[in-house]
Amino acid sequence: MKVLTQNLKTGQTDILEVPSPEINSDKIRVLNEYSLISTGTESSIVNFGKASWINKAKQQPDRVKDVINKIKSSGISETYRAIKNKLDYPMVMGYSAVGTVSHTNKNYNLPKGTRVFTNSFHQEEALVDYNMCVKIPDNLDNKSASFGAIGGIAMQSIKCVPEGSKIIALIGLGLLGQVTLRILNALGYQCIVYDLDLKKVELAEKYGAIGIRRNNITEMVLNYTQGKGCDCTIIAAASLSSKIVNDATSYTKRKGKIISSGLIGLNLIRDKFFKKQIELVVS
Repeated sequence: MKVLTQNLKTGQTDILEVPSPEINSDKIRVLNEYSLISTGTESSIVNFGKASWINKAKQQPDRVKDVINKIKSSGISETYRAIKNKLDYPMVMGYSAVGTVSHTNKNYNLPKGTRVFTNSFHQEEALVDYNMCVKIPDNLDNKSASFGAIGGIAMQSIKCVPEGSKIIALIGLGLLGQVTLRILNALGYQCIVYDLDLKKVELAEKYGAIGIRRNNITEMVLNYTQGKGCDCTIIAAASLSSKIVNDATSYTKRKGKIISSGLIGLNLIRDKFFKKQIELVVS
């Protein structure tokens, strides 16, 4: 079978031919038909792979500290081998797929041919834990069902929104951000949104959002909220920089909450959170 992999050392994406998974009594074997591409998350992984060693280190300063600690405990040679092995080993990608059960497992009520949503990688066949395998309703097509993981991530972040909140700042309008926005709107929240891509902002505006078209998020949010700040900020962006989350403290209200559902840097400036008693949740 074929599986999509990413080389973190060179940034090269390959489709590898690997053996099909064997039947396992504890898992469900699924023949995939659709696999969702999460452009923000997967692009950031590809860009990380293409970066130089120095830029890799800049993007992940916490990992640099881990490397230094390992050098102290294991020596330079052992640390170098560990890093090389990690970067040389192909990384499988993807986490949201739809397929059909290809083998009846008598331990679970999912007979062969059942359409299911799973957390599978980009691969033709997969062995999936039963609790990560959901039967798809008859009135839902496979292509739409493949967005299940994105909807789940969006819902998880929205569950963290403080009770009584009315105004939400949503940063990052990729696939995850757009889905999050639609759900927030359906729940009656007023959303102020920003993305580097103006077309994504314009798309969000069509669904009732207040778009920020220049990089003046703090000014716009404070003007709209009469200086109070938004009740909650949801960051659905993909960036290894920590500037996004630290800047969010300037337009989130005192005792508000910042929720990170995207892949962002988390080197926090403690003073910014401490002074306004802002809570951070990584969902």
